[in-house]
This record gives sequence, C-alpha cells and structure tokens, in this order.
Amino acid sequence: MSAAVGEGDPKAGISRALIATGLSMLALGVCGIVLIVARGPIVAAFPADAATHAVALAMLPVWAPFILFDGAQVVLVYALRSLGDQVVAGVNSIVVYFIVTGGAGWWLVRAGVGPMALVYASGLGMLTAALLHGARFWIVSRRLRPA
Repeated sequence: MSAAVGEGDPKAGISRALIATGLSMLALGVCGIVLIVARGPIVAAFPADAATHAVALAMLPVWAPFILFDGAQVVLVYALRSLGDQVVAGVNSIVVYFIVTGGAGWWLVRAGVGPMALVYASGLGMLTAALLHGARFWIVSRRLRPA
C-alpha cells in the first residue's frame, strides 16, 4: 500500500491492501486451526499447573478464530495510515482497545464470567477493530475511485 502511495498511485494501493488483508486472514486462519487442533501440545509446552493448562485448553478454541480479524485490522490500519488517514485510524484504535476491549473485559470480569471474560473481550475487540478499520478503508478508498 505505502509503495503505491509513494509511487503516486494510491488507487493501486486499494487492491494491494485488499489482497494483503485476504492473505493475512488466510495465514492467521491456518494458525487458528493449528492452535485449535494442536492446543494440547502447545499448551503443554508452557510451564504451568494442571488447572492453568485446563483453562488455556478451554480458551484457545474460542479465542483462535478471532485472530482472523486481528490480522485484517492490522493490515487495514496500516493501509489507512499510508493513505494519510492517521487520525481516524488512531481514534478507531483507541475506541477498540480502551473502550471496547477494556470495557468489555472489565464488565465481563465484574459480571463473574471468569477467565473466559478476557477471551470474549479480546475477540470482541478484534472483530470491532476489523469492522471499524474496514469501514473507514471503504470510505477512504471510495474517495479515490472514479465516480
């Protein structure tokens, strides 16, 4: 994306950013599948007591699918920044990390959801980040396309 902007052709960056978003989601989808399928050996590789391992084994299959959205939001936020949209991308990130993820985590923990509260809050944050950055990318890229 930034190469296209540097070349003076930000329109070319739109398709490049979409391709990169798709590739990141594909790569992280594979990683998510590995985390779910091989969670036993992965969790066992970390030193902890049996109760901690049990919690991690329960968390991973719920959390892993959300990394798809995390990959998408990372690509999209950097695409937005390359297009000079740093302010909105920054505000979106603040909203997502402090208000959505932090707020949901705090509320779910206080509601007694337990350790899974952090999984749900993290997943909600990743999904929200992808949606906000995706919507903003759509708006910004629409301005660059011919009418």
